[in-house]
Amino acid sequence: MACVAKRYRGLVWVLGLVGAAAACAANKPQRGGLMLAISTDMAAPKDIDQVGLTIRSGGREVFATRAPVAPNGEVRLPATLAVLAPEDPKQPVRIRLVAYSGTKARVLRDMTVTVPPDRTAQLRVPLNFLSVGSGVGEAPLSAQSARVLPRDVPMTTVALRDFDAFTQIQNRCGDGATDVGGDCTSLDLSDPAMFDDYDPTTIFGGGAAPTKAEPSDGDCFPVECCFESATAVVPDDACTVPSQGPSTNLALVTLGIGTPTAGVGPLVPLDFDADPRFGEVGVRLLPNARLQLPPAVCRKMAKGVATEEKVASVVFSTRCAPKSKATPLCGPASATSTARCGDRVLPRDAGADASPQPDGGPAPKNIELLASGLRRPEGLAIVSEGVFVADVGLTLKRVSGGVASEIASSGTGESPVGLAAVTSGGSTFLVTGGGLTAFGARTDGSSVVQNTGNGYGMAAVVATGDAALFSFPRNIPTRIGGKGEELYWLVPSTGAFGGVDYVRQNVTTRSFALTASQLLLGESDGSIQACPPAPFGCVVPTPLITAPLSNGYVGAMAASGTRVFFVWMPDDANAAAHLYRYDPALAPSVVELAGDLRSTAGRFGGVATDGASVYYASSGVLYAMPRGGGTPVRIAPAPGAQGYPYGIGTLAVDALHVYWIARGDGASAGAVYRRRLE
Repeated sequence: MACVAKRYRGLVWVLGLVGAAAACAANKPQRGGLMLAISTDMAAPKDIDQVGLTIRSGGREVFATRAPVAPNGEVRLPATLAVLAPEDPKQPVRIRLVAYSGTKARVLRDMTVTVPPDRTAQLRVPLNFLSVGSGVGEAPLSAQSARVLPRDVPMTTVALRDFDAFTQIQNRCGDGATDVGGDCTSLDLSDPAMFDDYDPTTIFGGGAAPTKAEPSDGDCFPVECCFESATAVVPDDACTVPSQGPSTNLALVTLGIGTPTAGVGPLVPLDFDADPRFGEVGVRLLPNARLQLPPAVCRKMAKGVATEEKVASVVFSTRCAPKSKATPLCGPASATSTARCGDRVLPRDAGADASPQPDGGPAPKNIELLASGLRRPEGLAIVSEGVFVADVGLTLKRVSGGVASEIASSGTGESPVGLAAVTSGGSTFLVTGGGLTAFGARTDGSSVVQNTGNGYGMAAVVATGDAALFSFPRNIPTRIGGKGEELYWLVPSTGAFGGVDYVRQNVTTRSFALTASQLLLGESDGSIQACPPAPFGCVVPTPLITAPLSNGYVGAMAASGTRVFFVWMPDDANAAAHLYRYDPALAPSVVELAGDLRSTAGRFGGVATDGASVYYASSGVLYAMPRGGGTPVRIAPAPGAQGYPYGIGTLAVDALHVYWIARGDGASAGAVYRRRLE
């Protein structure tokens, strides 16, 4: 059988089977092996935050692991891992590598190799952008992810159980083939003599292999600096572009994947020394002094290509030496430490997220700018297809890599009230509302639904089953007391639009939250009502929480299990807001967690929880606090910075990140950020 050996020189991947691997190596005669050099041209951990490896030999699995990518994880790229030769030198070894974004497979590489029996060779395994979509499926949450799950989630629901990457992650190219630069092909890796001897300097930018504690002193490629003065170039019908001389570099501009840059957007640079025999893809210099791009580049520039795989354009620069496969990308997950841009040597963390904070100071490495230049972003929807917001015009946008990409727009010019992700008819719809309009679209924009209500402006929206529920304030004289409210629901897959009339005086639902069994209505009088989470379920809501203070409303809520966290906001924007927790298992059930919360530019922020912590904003600063109360911890902006000048809006969390909207000035200063959970 094959055996996997952990080698700290070059392997900064802490394996769960270290003891078994070491014993395997110790009990066998010394023999050859193949060092896998795992790399990517995408930005890690932004685009790839987990890497999985499964090895089969002799028809059975001999090794499997999945590990998170730095900075909070174990893998720094490139990473190397040795596969020892089987006892039978002719026995092939099957290797499957999968790059994940969260639990979703993003890139898959399948190989069957014959390991050299008498020497240590090397095989590069690029997990690159042009192969995005080659792996289909999801893996269960890893132990690393499980640590930041809400405490209400039973651990049995996230156990790895019998996960098998060979059967539960599908290969888009089918059995016996693999995706190489967007094309399905069969790699012949059966001749052990074809592999070069292992040389870490050809993997780690000319430096020695990194140790467990320190990165390599080799060079990395700083994308943002090398493409600071990039120029667009249009490929011809043969997918070639003219060379600009010996210092030419080429990069793909994408709609989200890649290294964020201030000038042209997210970039994926191309290698100039790829060897196609091993499934490497890059640029080739032709005899006519033109540069041949991978054919998939031009296919992915065509209309109809999925957003995740789309190539928006190609740019060139002559500022740095041509990108080499021996020089990995700089960034927070880089295994090499020296960034060279032209004649300059940059600081160690060049290429990491250095997006400016609103106060002009540098951002911490673990704060990532997802998009800027938004007018009035509202609502956050984090689904498997990506991260989405709503903007002016009831425009739905995907945010990634510093860029906001429009999915669909109502064309009404209305400002959104929020965003809900609804699973309806087997598809995920993003639904928002405006003054009189409910608007929704599939996450790929392929199906749009739009309806107009009879209210005086929507106040809130929430997903309830396969529908979205909207709050319409009413002020119609024929209503009892002249005040009223209507809750309207929209089923996106059918376009069905219906409502529930209310005749409650002086009460309007300003926020929603969902528990496992109830829909909660945060009211304009500061109280919270409860009802079943179904259309027409709120005809007669049940009082749950009386207003803790007078002259205010419930502006934001978040639920975890049976607990509810809510922000009581004053009617007077110059007064202080308060953060409360409702827990029916404790006495008293309602407790203030934070007081004297202050708005920025007259706006208070939202609230979110991952079960263990609650996240809230005050004076343009984002904080986290243990759910039971205690000392808040500053999450953003950078410590010592002055905060977000126009305030923090909607907050959201998933298993790995906390997300927030930095509100704009109403023109173009809105932005979306996220920070990896500690």
